[in-house]
Amino acid sequence: MKILILSDNFYPYNKGGVEVVSYRLAEQYLKEGNEVVVICATGRKESIGKEILNGLAIERFYSRDYPRFRAYAGLFNFFSAQKVKKILLREKPDIIHAHNLHQNISFYALKLIKKLKFSLVLTLHDCTSFCYKTSTIHGNAYFAKKGAIFL
Repeated sequence: MKILILSDNFYPYNKGGVEVVSYRLAEQYLKEGNEVVVICATGRKESIGKEILNGLAIERFYSRDYPRFRAYAGLFNFFSAQKVKKILLREKPDIIHAHNLHQNISFYALKLIKKLKFSLVLTLHDCTSFCYKTSTIHGNAYFAKKGAIFL
C-alpha cells in the first residue's frame, strides 16, 4: 500500500510533537512493508526538494509564512494546496494521513483531497482547527474553567 503523510512540517527540521509522531508513524508504516511518501512545507528555501531519510521519501516545498495573515492562510492557502495537488496526482497514494495543516499547507488542501477522491485520515494534534488562539481561549490559561486552570 502507498501511504502519503501530509504535514505542515516534518522531522528533522522541526522536532515538535506533530513532527515526531508523524515521523514515527511513517517509519512504522515502512517497517510493515508499505511504500511511504511524505509531503510537507518549509519556510527555508535551502530545504526545498526531495530527499530520502531512513527509507522515507520526503518532498518539501516552500511556503512563506505571513504572521499577520496566518489565521486566514491556515484556512485557505491556494499556492500550497496547488503544490500538494500536483504531488498527489503524481504519487497517486492509496491513502493520505494528514497531520495539522493549519499553518503552511491549509485546510483547503483537504477540500482538494476530497475532490480528487483520495482516502484520508486526519489527525489533529492541537486545538487550532477550532480555536486559532489554541492556548489562550480564556486569558493566559489553557482551557480555563472556574477551578480548572492549567498554566
